[in-house]
Amino acid sequence: MGQRWMRWGKVTMVSVLALIAAGCLRADIGVTVEEDGSGVLTFAQLQGPELREQADELGLDEDVTEFEESMPDSAEFSDVVDGDYEGRQATMTFDSLDDLDALATEVLIVEPDEQGTFDSFAVTQEGSVYAFDAVYRGSDFDDLELDDDVDPGQVIVTLELPGVVTEDNATEVADDVLTWRIPIDESATLRARTQTELVGGFTDVAGTTHADAIAWVAEQGIASGRADGTFGPGDDVTRGQMATFLMVALDLPEGDESFPDAVGATHEAGISAVAEAGITAGRTDGTFGPSDAVTRGQMATFLQSALEE
Repeated sequence: MGQRWMRWGKVTMVSVLALIAAGCLRADIGVTVEEDGSGVLTFAQLQGPELREQADELGLDEDVTEFEESMPDSAEFSDVVDGDYEGRQATMTFDSLDDLDALATEVLIVEPDEQGTFDSFAVTQEGSVYAFDAVYRGSDFDDLELDDDVDPGQVIVTLELPGVVTEDNATEVADDVLTWRIPIDESATLRARTQTELVGGFTDVAGTTHADAIAWVAEQGIASGRADGTFGPGDDVTRGQMATFLMVALDLPEGDESFPDAVGATHEAGISAVAEAGITAGRTDGTFGPSDAVTRGQMATFLQSALEE
């Protein structure tokens, strides 16, 4: 039974259980993905008590060594216990969903004539849509001797995605949690889609205190949010951003005014426009501070200068 074990991945929380030979040996895989696409992938190989009793005969120490050698160099290993099951766990971090896809491919794929394997894997995020796709290739167990009355087991995949499921082919669906139960000697394609509630076209605004106002500024074209489809309701506003908001909201013309620390800045046009309109004269040292946060007092002064007749 010196075989490499299956691997897997997820978006918020994916768990894969391979139940083999009536529950003697198990593989658990989990993934947590943060909003920025970074996260942690874990892969554990666990042995049941019946299997541990036969450890010497089956060469399980050698199997654990092969498991660790099959993991990426970046993996960190630790002992893990789950009820009667004991084994080793590999923990790996990633910086993006692309990195997760590559890591899952490296960790999870085994030779097709071995155990079973997920031979393709993808978790993607586009705006508010999360997508999950995988192909599981079953095993015929030609190299595993089982009694006729022993069920070779199943692969159980549990996937939790943020939002509301909009498309899936799972065996069980409970809100945003999907479960596939696949006989280990069969093949299957797993697919899921979820959609978060959009407010103003943003994925992180629904239910927040200022949701209506954010939706309004988006509708007016004053704020377009960030490249990942979020708005950041709790983030600070910089002086440069405030200048651009005012330029768009008041339809200010381009200006000729300039500040030495605003040249080449992202919001240079907005800063020049509000200065030309007399809304701000910058700071006493002749700079503007494009990246500095706007205080509530400064915001009041900006608005008074912009709106008073």
